[in-house]
Amino acid sequence: MTAKEMSKHIVSYLDSFVILVPVYYEYEELPAWRKVFIGTKSECEKMIESFPDSLNTTMEENKRNREYKIQEYLLLISIGKKRKAEEIKLQYCL
Repeated sequence: MTAKEMSKHIVSYLDSFVILVPVYYEYEELPAWRKVFIGTKSECEKMIESFPDSLNTTMEENKRNREYKIQEYLLLISIGKKRKAEEIKLQYCL
């Protein structure tokens, strides 16, 4: 991803536009994206400066994300996807 893609930006979304802000989770290399504003293109252009360039997750969000990854790990083990499960295990120090 380019540096522009890693900071807030405006994208077309259905019949309107949305401002996306990258959100960084613990143990993740790439950000997730959070919709912070939906409106017309001109509204988004006016509002974009009122949002931060990126966000860090809270402790609760990181905890919930880790719980989801544990569930994903267990599912992958149960269906025989050992290689992908091992990647998650190493990434999240499970």
